[in-house]
Amino acid sequence: ANAISINPPDGVAQFYWDFDRINTLFEGVFLDYISLIFNLIDMEDPLPILEKTYDFALKKGFQTPELRGKVILFHTYATKLNSSTVGLVNNSSDTPNRVFNVFQLNNSLKIAAWAAKHLPAFKVLGVQIASDSDQYHDVAHSVARALYIGDAILTQAEKNSESIEHLESISDQIFFEFSCSKNYFMEIAKLRAFKLLWANLLLAYKLTPSVSSISARIFCENTNENTQKLKLRPKL
Repeated sequence: ANAISINPPDGVAQFYWDFDRINTLFEGVFLDYISLIFNLIDMEDPLPILEKTYDFALKKGFQTPELRGKVILFHTYATKLNSSTVGLVNNSSDTPNRVFNVFQLNNSLKIAAWAAKHLPAFKVLGVQIASDSDQYHDVAHSVARALYIGDAILTQAEKNSESIEHLESISDQIFFEFSCSKNYFMEIAKLRAFKLLWANLLLAYKLTPSVSSISARIFCENTNENTQKLKLRPKL
């Protein structure tokens, strides 16, 4: 391994995409042991970044299906949903009362189609749900918001194409991350409940999901200092 890959926050947090430093990140590291995470808090267009990643893989002689990674496009908080709130927040300082932009959803779906062809081991429709408190009601709200965002993505995909194969491809690109409260066992229960609910939602789209294959995990954040949210995560 190398210094950057051992301690990525110190090595890559302050730059976006530089060939030499990305090359150093992969130096002496098997592809099986590394995965890139692009956390696009401000809704930057990820396509140029993914295209550079694809070009980098070709120059390195990597088999692109072996290059793994994720893109977090949707970041929001576990705020109670009502008829006027729909879950898409552009950055960590915004209020959660944002309306989904159809153009942004369609652009995300185009990116997913590009990734499926060029970087098939990437998941690019990441949904990240953060929490400002350890209140138990946040558990229900975070699950509801994640389901709402995921459903919005699939609804738009279904409008664009009624093909089951198309919906399956899009659903495979969706993954979820939930912030961890102090009650770890509650978070485990939340993940289990969410996976069952998401599986039932996929059934409504005539998809046949496997609960074990649903990508949902816990991520760590500083829930007491809003200004520090997500800043410690590598941003390539």
